[in-house]
Formats: sequence, C-alpha cells, structure tokens
Amino acid sequence: IQRRVHGKLIANFRQQTYSQNEEEVFQGVLLIRKLLAVERNAPIQEVVDSGVAEILVKCMTHPNLDLQFEASWALSNIASGNASHSHYVINLHVVPLWIQHLSSDSANCLEQATWAIGNIAGEGSKCRNYVLEHGAMLPLLNLIQRCGQDSLALMQSAVWALSNLCRFKPQPAIEHIAAAVPVLVLMIQHPDLEIALDSVWALSYICDGPQERVQLIIESGVVSTIVQMLGIENTKFHMPAIRIVGNICAGIDKQTQIAINAGCLPPIVNLLDPKKPRGVRKEAAWTLSNIGAGNQNQIQSLINAGLIPILVSTISAYEAEVKKEAVWACANIATNGSSQQISFLVECHVLDALCDVLTASVDVKILTVALEALLTILECGAEHMRLGHYQSNTYADHIRSFQGDMSIEPLMAHSNSEIRNLVQEIMVTYFDSDVMPVDTPQQNYNNFDNQQQNGNTNDFNNNNNNNNNN
Repeated sequence: IQRRVHGKLIANFRQQTYSQNEEEVFQGVLLIRKLLAVERNAPIQEVVDSGVAEILVKCMTHPNLDLQFEASWALSNIASGNASHSHYVINLHVVPLWIQHLSSDSANCLEQATWAIGNIAGEGSKCRNYVLEHGAMLPLLNLIQRCGQDSLALMQSAVWALSNLCRFKPQPAIEHIAAAVPVLVLMIQHPDLEIALDSVWALSYICDGPQERVQLIIESGVVSTIVQMLGIENTKFHMPAIRIVGNICAGIDKQTQIAINAGCLPPIVNLLDPKKPRGVRKEAAWTLSNIGAGNQNQIQSLINAGLIPILVSTISAYEAEVKKEAVWACANIATNGSSQQISFLVECHVLDALCDVLTASVDVKILTVALEALLTILECGAEHMRLGHYQSNTYADHIRSFQGDMSIEPLMAHSNSEIRNLVQEIMVTYFDSDVMPVDTPQQNYNNFDNQQQNGNTNDFNNNNNNNNNN
C-alpha cells in the first residue's frame, strides 16, 4: 500500500516539475525532496524509477538558488541509499555540478554540496577517485578556509567530506591530496571536537603508506601535536594519533627518529594498558614493532622508556591481533638489537613468553615469528659461548630450566613445513635432539592471513560512508 501511495505522490510531484511556472516547479521539487527525507523506508528506488532525477539535475543549474538547493538535497538523498543509487547519481553527471556548488553564494547549497560529495567519496576508492579527478579538492579546501565562526555546521560537513576524499585503499594519488595537509594541520586545533577528530583521521589516511606520504606529515610540522594527542583525556583521538605515529615509525630510520624525538614513547606506555581498547593496544604494539625494526639507538630508546617489560607482558594478551604485534616487536628487537639489548630482552622473560605462545596460539604467522625470534636469541647465546663469555649457551639453559623445549618439540608435527623446519633447527642445534620432521602432520592448525609489518592494512573508519541528510 505504501509503495502505491508513494508511486501516486511521485507521479503527481513529477508532473509539477514539467510546469512552465517556476513556483509550481519549485513546489514539485520540494515535495519530492521531502518524500526522500523521511527517516524510514524512503522511496528512493521509486523516485529513481520515475525518471524525475533527470529533471532534478536540470534544476541544479537554475538561476533560482532555492530551487538549486532543493534539487541538490533530493539528489543527495538518492545518493545516500545503497551503492547502486550512488552510482546511478554519478552516471547522471551530478558530481561536477556539486563541485560547482562549492563556490555558490547560497549557504544552503554550499552545505548540501559538501554532504553530497562526502557521501559519494565515502562509497569507496573508485567513487573517491572519480570525485577527485573532477577537481573537488581545491574548491573544498577553499570553502573550509573561508568558513566563518558562524558556519560551524558547514565546516563540519566540509571537513567530513575532506576526510572521505583521503580515505580507502588503494590510496588516492599523492598529487590529489597533498594540498589538504596544511589545511588539516590547522583543523586539528579547531575547538569543535568533531572537526578536529575528522581532521586527525584524514591525516592518518594520508600518511598510511610509502615514506613520501609520511614525509608530507613530517614536513607539515604537526608531529609534536599528534604525539601530544596520545596522552589527552579524550580517548577518541588515541586511535588516529597512534596510527599516524605508527605510520611515521614504519618509514625510514630518519623518520622514525623524528617521532621518538617528539616524545612518542612515554604515552605509548599508557596505550598498552590492558584496559585500553583492543585496537589502540594493537596499534601501539605495531608502532613499537616498527621502532624495533630500526637501528640499535632506537631500540635503546625503547629500553630507556621502560617499554620492554610491558611489551613482553603484552605477548600474553588474549587478543590474537595484539599478541601478534607484540611477538613481532620482540622478534624485531632480537633481530636488530645488540647482544646487550638481546640480553636485556631475555632478562625481561621474553623466552618464557615466546614459549608460552607456542602452546597457546594456532595462528601460523604468530608461531613462525615466535620460533624465528627464539632461534635468533639462541644464536646470540651460541655466539656468547663461542667468544668464551660463558661455558654453555645460557639462553638454551634458561629454556630448559622451565621446560620450554617441551613447548617447541611438539610443533614438529605441525602441518606447516616452515614451522617444522624451524623446530628441527632449534631442537637439533641447541637441545641435542635427533627429532626429524613428521611426514604426515598429526594436527591441523588454522592459518590466519599473514599481516604485513611495515604497513598498516586495516581501514579504521570513524565516518559513516553514507549520510541521509534529513
């Protein structure tokens, strides 16, 4: 019944839009917009099927600004339906008209254009690229810069749209988004929390990638401000801020050092607290893993900040993604650290923690990295013995002391050949075992997707893709 009622109403309103009388056209468009603005079960598809959207597009360029606004609003609400509706609107070539409206003299048209552009860009990388390739970035930045204090709603929608233009992978071309950085740096200081938060998220999207993108953030001079956000009371800022710091530390050593010099390590201690959200702890451990992949001076910074014992204890986290990052961090420190730094890692009970991982985890990548870390540490112990520092491999002795080798050997029956080979090398070389690989695995283990360590593959979204502008 409701569908039939909507159909009759749409037909009547559509007929009004064909009138030669401007006021009657306006009323027809207005009523269609109101019909689309209902909160539940808006008749978007019925409006699409009626063909009236093509008339709405023509109204977008009418001299009457009020008519432009109502037509823009109606089309924006069509685009806020599902993905097919967004693509339908794109195919009507409305996006270039919305970009033109970013320079409109009508405040209503300006705000509506920002909502529409944000919604279209929020549909994913292809739609985002379409909007960028039609030149939305510079008009949007100009709009943000000229917004007055009395235009808070417009500023909020414009910055939200800007953040969507920076989102998604594959990332937008750097030349399309570079101009946004200085504007976003200003906006993170905005007193409105919504504007500030969207701006920080946008910066995190921009620097999530190669060192050239990281360098954009560094050269903007914003690193110290971002680091300060790691310790503020408003926890909503912690995730995008630690993501930015982690991305910087995933760059070259020089870039990593800038984050360390800005004081990023002390607040990370608090972000690893078990009471913090899982995602924040994961990002904090990932950041330390990136620092651990750096040089020995940077590893020493982790030690001096008191982070190693906390990092080792994080290996026992019950969340697999947090555990994985902590194991990676300790493995990187063992691989890149000096013998003295590895010794300190052992003093913090990393061998105990890594052996516990072998019995508690079924994630193939965690098991592989833990075994590689154990092998690296045992090789360091063998080098101490070869140099005459000790009569035996003290690290192997320590593992025997808590029967950690009993946690290693059963993995010879693992289904993964890399794991079996690592276990054989460890057991034969350091525990006088003649264990041989099992030809037919006796156990099946889940194989979680591997996670790249020097880049962030998650897409945390603080924004909704679509907003129905009711």
